[in-house]
Amino acid sequence: MSLNDFADLANRFKKQAEVKAQQAAEKVKPIDFNELHALRARIVGVLIRDARIARGYTVEHLAEALQTTPEQLVAWEFGQDSPSLPQLELIAYTLEVPITQLMSGTETLLEQMAERVVNQHEYLSTRDRMIGVEIRLYREQAGLTPDELAARVGLDEQTLMQYEYGQRAVPLSHLSSLASALRVTESAFLEGENRVGRYLEAQEAFELFLHMPPEVRQFIAKPSNHRYIELAIKLAKMDTEKLRELAESILEITL
Repeated sequence: MSLNDFADLANRFKKQAEVKAQQAAEKVKPIDFNELHALRARIVGVLIRDARIARGYTVEHLAEALQTTPEQLVAWEFGQDSPSLPQLELIAYTLEVPITQLMSGTETLLEQMAERVVNQHEYLSTRDRMIGVEIRLYREQAGLTPDELAARVGLDEQTLMQYEYGQRAVPLSHLSSLASALRVTESAFLEGENRVGRYLEAQEAFELFLHMPPEVRQFIAKPSNHRYIELAIKLAKMDTEKLRELAESILEITL
């Protein structure tokens, strides 16, 4: 086969490829924006309705809180109409859900709530035993006998022993007195290892975040600043001598 034959063959393959590409392009349907917008409205509507039900609002109550009509709210929930971003922000604020949950949630709140369900009987039984062990450990660390600790908090020794062995739930009022007598805080008995504990810790952290100065919250909220926060955490864990050496090294560089 000559070079010309190779060239002709290559041209034929090229033309065939171009024809196939053109045919494929012709098969691609243009975007139907009306259908796209309708689909998006239905998705947002489902998320609004889910959040409303999860938060225990009726259509009438939520509509009243939003200062709109029940008919308008129903139209949003069924995708017959689409709220504006400011309207969606008010819905999120009223229902106390993140705005992103209503804009692009991949999981409904009801599904999230189902995942958070715990075996309450098992949880309470386990936690009572854990708190009892902690009371006993703190008592032993304080060098107190059961009868001595019981006398300090106005309990009989038998009740205290039932608390320590997880046989009885400790009322919060008694736990407060025990914590005071053992010179620890009530929060020392809080759970932080399971789902309930992690949720409570997250709520506490969020409350602390809300009480920070606005400029600090803005700094923390920016992902680009997280490396500075990580650096601060590492510096906080360093001992005084290493910090001094680091400061001296930085000073030498800048001079």
